[in-house]
Amino acid sequence: KHENARNKQLFDGITFVITGQLENKSRDEMIEYIRIFGGRNTTNVSSKTNYLIAGDELEDGRPVEEGSKYKAAVRLGESSIRILDGEGEVFALAKMLDDKG
Repeated sequence: KHENARNKQLFDGITFVITGQLENKSRDEMIEYIRIFGGRNTTNVSSKTNYLIAGDELEDGRPVEEGSKYKAAVRLGESSIRILDGEGEVFALAKMLDDKG
């Protein structure tokens, strides 16, 4: 599926947090994707978080912007945490980093 991916540590040193329901991947699939490329997934937003992957809505149906992880990312500021809109932007980030490398 991701041949040669283990040789490409595109997300090395990058910490992700996932919030909400993703459109095309389960949370576990997204975590595996992050790990394959050398990234780290944590459950809480902190100053060590680089990216928040935001799904369309929370598990209880509320908008993702109402969730505590999203609010924490905004509070910490976009200068330190970038908010990615779903898994599509994660894939775009991987491609951008791969093209750089």
